[in-house]
Amino acid sequence: MNQRGSFTVEAALVIPVVLLVALAGLEALTAVITHQDMVAAAREGARVAATVPDPARAVAAVRNALGPDLGNEVRVTVRRPAVVGRPAEVIVQYA
Repeated sequence: MNQRGSFTVEAALVIPVVLLVALAGLEALTAVITHQDMVAAAREGARVAATVPDPARAVAAVRNALGPDLGNEVRVTVRRPAVVGRPAEVIVQYA
């Protein structure tokens, strides 16, 4: 077997594996970035929920922080006491 044929066979076997690993890494990076964006949006929603009596404004703050693409695809749950200034809980879920 000559060197050119050996290289071709090795490249045909290795290149798809390298591409698969690179795409998996890119997908994982995208998931981490999306998670960080959702955490930041939930914090913004909790800040609004703790300072404004209307929970709908907290939901709007979360959706606004996420932008139109992701903001329309998430489910936002707000749990807050009736008293403004108390801690609030905002849960952001993305299917």
